[in-house]
Formats: sequence, structure tokens, C-alpha cells
Amino acid sequence: MQTEVIEMCTKWTQYPPDDFKGCGEGDGSQERNDLQENVFTPHSIDSVRLTNFLQQAGQVCLILLEEKISARKDLMFKERNDLDISDGFIQLATKLPFLEGRRVLDMKFNSVQTHLLLTAHDCSNVETSVDKNDCLQERGIVCYWNVNEPSQPQKILYCESSPKSCCFSSVKSSLVFAGLEDGSVVVWDVRESSSLHSTINNKDNQWVVRRPTFSTAGVLFSENHLSPVQNILPIALPIDSAQALSRSTVLQDEPGGMAFQLASLDESGVVNIWVVIELDKPDEAGSENDLGLAPGGRVKLIKSTSIQVESPHREMFVGSAIQTSTMQFSTLDPNHFYVGTDRGWVVHCTRYGGRAHPKVYRPETESFVTITAIDVSPWNIPVMLVGCTDGTLRLHDLRKEHAIRSWPETTQGSAIVQLMWSKSRPSLFFVLDAKSNLYIWDLLQKDGHPVATESFKRGKLLYFSMSNDYESLGVGLRGRKSELALNYEGEIIELHRLKENLTNVQADELDRFASLVDSII
Repeated sequence: MQTEVIEMCTKWTQYPPDDFKGCGEGDGSQERNDLQENVFTPHSIDSVRLTNFLQQAGQVCLILLEEKISARKDLMFKERNDLDISDGFIQLATKLPFLEGRRVLDMKFNSVQTHLLLTAHDCSNVETSVDKNDCLQERGIVCYWNVNEPSQPQKILYCESSPKSCCFSSVKSSLVFAGLEDGSVVVWDVRESSSLHSTINNKDNQWVVRRPTFSTAGVLFSENHLSPVQNILPIALPIDSAQALSRSTVLQDEPGGMAFQLASLDESGVVNIWVVIELDKPDEAGSENDLGLAPGGRVKLIKSTSIQVESPHREMFVGSAIQTSTMQFSTLDPNHFYVGTDRGWVVHCTRYGGRAHPKVYRPETESFVTITAIDVSPWNIPVMLVGCTDGTLRLHDLRKEHAIRSWPETTQGSAIVQLMWSKSRPSLFFVLDAKSNLYIWDLLQKDGHPVATESFKRGKLLYFSMSNDYESLGVGLRGRKSELALNYEGEIIELHRLKENLTNVQADELDRFASLVDSII
């Protein structure tokens, strides 16, 4: 008689729910009717807004995790003693089943988000542990890495042929481009939903592999390259860097924005200028008008113009066209670009505005060798480095026809494979030869020979790439020094932290180097 009455109520839930709430009290019928009448009207349901919120919240969480990893980045670098230029390194996990037997053909850092790296891998016929029916068999691959998470690539991009060159957009890190051996140019939009793409499996893992959003192989025959693409580069304007810096805190870029341009060079000397356009509304069923655009894609390429690189002395070589190998744009004026040939010349071209002067850059003594590497100084000083197959290294003033300095014996006759100006110090640059020797030059310290040489005993060095240094160039991630990516034979990729003497620039170093160039001229 004195026991208090126990209060009880009925709770219910249903999965999958038959309404937007999925749970309630009592028998639920009256509550569901009230909700449908008063709350969950069709006009109050905004699934697109909810999806956008979840995507943005997810990106915030990822960025916070990345910042936490970046704060501990020093712990990720292992100490090593066999490289004098390195303070430590991390190794990317390239021993993945779908990368077995594939050579790395190109590596590119993002110019602003310098923790992002592209690696281009050729086609492979080697049987792997991945499903034999997967879409990567006998196709090229581009891997999209966040080097703060080296255990696996963030995105796996595939194409129908070997990607000989790759690059990021100058404005958005979500757009990736590649020039292929079959002459086509492809673009991937990594913002696309994974549901639009395929997956491959092995015993322990599953990977999403992304087909190109747009491929010029699907456009008219006259619009495409007819020989292998040697180089592909974004045409970057100063305003592009400013826009990219404003987006550098966002992992994935918002859709939309202004169009920008891209340039591709093929082996026969044809330079195609492409306009990259983002569509407002993608067509999930595919477009009948935009040839080459994948269903659901919103990025396409339109060829703006085509430029034929011609020999300055055509009458001397009747019936034999020049072959081109590499291309670089001027950092001072992107209207000007420079193309290496198999005649020992670097041809000076312009996208518009008449003839260029000088029209060609020559060695001090004429020698018909192939130009294998070109790099224009990123320090707003009009100089360019040129490397040749006979091992000759040349320094050109962009206002003069003949080389202002030439070093013919620096590699003991071994071909120069690659060269690159330092992103931290104006007078410093790196040269790689075919015998896997990496030469470090400092023209303010010694202008006759390298200040150091690295020989790699663990394996043959095939390729290297360097990231921007924000403290020196004003472009890149704040607080992150320039880093060196090395690709060894055997599909090994290491990211090295350079020692302070290679990254710390003195206050007057740029002025001293500019004075040195003027004195040589």
C-alpha cells in the first residue's frame, strides 16, 4: 500500500527508420503524424546542406589531425649518416601491390601545399597480388601523396598509357594533370565522389582507383598530340599564387572559380595551350557535346592554340625536324617559355605578342647534343641553367644569345639527367648525372666546380624533386623548409630534410648573387 508507483513509458526505435526521426515514445503513431505535419515537411528537408556540413566538418577534423602530425614531423624523420646533405628522411610506402614493377617517370610537389606530392608510374606487365581483373593492368598510375601520411597514397589515379609528366593546377590542389606516352593529356578532379570510381582488392586492403575526369584522347584527332608528351606545366601568374595561398588551409578546394591555362610539349616540338574550365553542373549520364568528359565530371580542357617550335636555321636541316625534350616557363613573364632541343639549342618562344628576343640560346661553342634539362631561376633574376647529354652545364642570361658560363667537365662526360635551382638559396642548385651522382653547386662560394658531391651506394638515383621554401620564396607552407624527394632504382622514394647550410639564406645573398651575374655578363 505504501510502495510508490513506478513510472513507466514506452520507447521505440526502428532500423532502418520509416521516417526522419527513427525513434519515439508510446506507440509512435501520433508522434509521427505530428512530426510529419509540423516538423518534417518537404520544404524543411535539406540533404544537400547536411552533406556539405558533414564534408566541411570532416575536412576540419582531417586538417586538425594533419596539424597534429605536422607538429610531430621532426619525429618522423629518421637520422641517417650516408648523405651529407640530409638531416633525416621518411620513406614513402611504394612497395604496394599495384606499384610492383613500375618505374617512376616524374615527381612534382604542389607549389603552395608543399606536403602534397605527385609520383607518375609507368605501365607494368608484372603480375601482382592484386586481382588480375582489376582496372590497373597495363595502365599508367599517378599517385597523390600527403607526405605527412607516408603509409599509402591518398589518391590513386590511372590512365590508359604511361604518364611521362605530371603536375598540379597552379590554383587548386584538387586538379591533377598528366601528359601521356600516347600523346593524350588527362585531368583528374580528386574532389569527385568515390562512388563514381572503381575499387581493387587484395587480402588485406581495398583501394579506390580513379579514372580521368577528362582525356583529350576522346576529342577530335586534330586536337590531340601526335607524339609522346614530354612535359606538361601549368601557366602560373602571380595572382594564381596569391589565390592558391588563400586556399592553402583547405585540403580540398571549393568547386568553381576562374579558368586557367596549361601547356603541354610533345616530342615533335608541338606546344599545345589548353584552357581548363570547370562546369557549373556535371551531367551524371555523360555529355554528348563535351567529348572526352567522363560521366559526372565537371572539369574539361579546351585547346586554345598550338605552337610549332621551329629551328632557327631551317635551311641547314632540310627534311629533318628538330626533336624537343623539355620546357620551362619564365618566372618573370609567363608569356615566354623555353624549349630544349636535340641540336644543343634552347628555343625561345612566346604564347602571343610577336617574336621573342633572342630567339635561341646557344652554347659558347656549337655542338649538336640533346638538351636534357632546363631550369629558370625562381628568384626573379633572368638566368637559366641548361644540361646536356655530353655532361656540359651552361648558365644563360635570358637577355643574351650565348651562354655566359659553361662547365664541360663537371660530370666527367656523364650525361646530365636533371638539374634544379634551390628553393631556399638563390646561388645554390643541384645537378644529377646518369651515373647517379648528385652535384651541389654554390656560385657564391665556388663558381668553377661543385662544392659537394653525393654518391648513392644504396641504389641508383633516378630522379629528384624539391619543394618550395616559404621563408625564402614567399610561396609554400609557413614554417616548412624546402625538402628533397629522391627516387631510387627499385621503386624507392625518400623525402629528405636538408641541412641548415642548404636552407638558411643570408640577408644579402640575393643581392650578392645578382651582382655576380652582372659581373659575369
